[in-house]
Amino acid sequence: MAERKGQYPEYSFESGQRYCIFFCNEFSGQSKERKGVDDEIKKINKIFKDRLGFHIVYKNDKSLKETKKILENISEEYKEEMKCVENEMEMIEEKMAENNSMEEKLNGIKKRVKEMESGKTGVRKIIADEIKEMQKVKEENEKEENKKKGIIEEMEKDNKDRPLSCFVLIFSSHGSEGMIQASDGQSVTYKEINDYLNIPLLKDVPKVLYLSACRNKIKGVNKCDLFQSFDIPDMLVMLGVPSGDSGKRTDYTGSRFLNSVYEIYSKNEDIDVMSLAVDINDHLYIYKQQNDVEQKAVCFSTLKKRLIIKKKEQSEK
Repeated sequence: MAERKGQYPEYSFESGQRYCIFFCNEFSGQSKERKGVDDEIKKINKIFKDRLGFHIVYKNDKSLKETKKILENISEEYKEEMKCVENEMEMIEEKMAENNSMEEKLNGIKKRVKEMESGKTGVRKIIADEIKEMQKVKEENEKEENKKKGIIEEMEKDNKDRPLSCFVLIFSSHGSEGMIQASDGQSVTYKEINDYLNIPLLKDVPKVLYLSACRNKIKGVNKCDLFQSFDIPDMLVMLGVPSGDSGKRTDYTGSRFLNSVYEIYSKNEDIDVMSLAVDINDHLYIYKQQNDVEQKAVCFSTLKKRLIIKKKEQSEK
């Protein structure tokens, strides 16, 4: 059979920001508290921020009103986050200005040392120690300069016509069929989440959703039709459990589904999200064999191209 490599187009990651919003509801202090959320956050951070270069915004224990407001204002939220990057650069510049004055002092001390008489070793040692301290300031100044350059380069790489190259939305919460609970017990539906993502900022941008929540059936509520709930293009949705099932978790590692996402993504250099969805399910199945606890995930896609998320530095080569 002829090799089909290269036959399928891929989403481009040559420019643009990778952006992720993670709703993690712990329900702290309530009878239905979800322990292990901290571990989920650490693992998502390792994969999506440290490795894949996503800018992650965490939303902990948000009410339904707060959740909807955040989803309604994704574009504005994104712009605000990018302003924070600019503010960070301004703070670096201010710190560098302070360090520059310290460097002038360092040069003055060096001049004094040269003028000292050779016999005054005690004073010489005191000033020598001061020079070492000032040298550290100079090195810190150089680090800040490099950090500033890195931020500038990152901003210059962003494509102004298409500021995002990929968007990831993660929910870790309680839920029921077709909906996810907010911290106040009220729920946002899958269809509402879908509609919030139908905005100009995300047009033609690959969107990946990981929904870790129970899907227990409620009397009088029909089975959720994923085809009707998630109908916008360029989207992959992975749900931690099928219709009617409960999600499994531990007090130490949190969601088994999100833990499987972490384990599989950690072992793969390139993240082919569609192909690795199969591996995530396989990882859940292996856990069942070892612990006799069954769980399987469900994947739904409207992607038009292959979505392969590479390490940030790789995608920019």
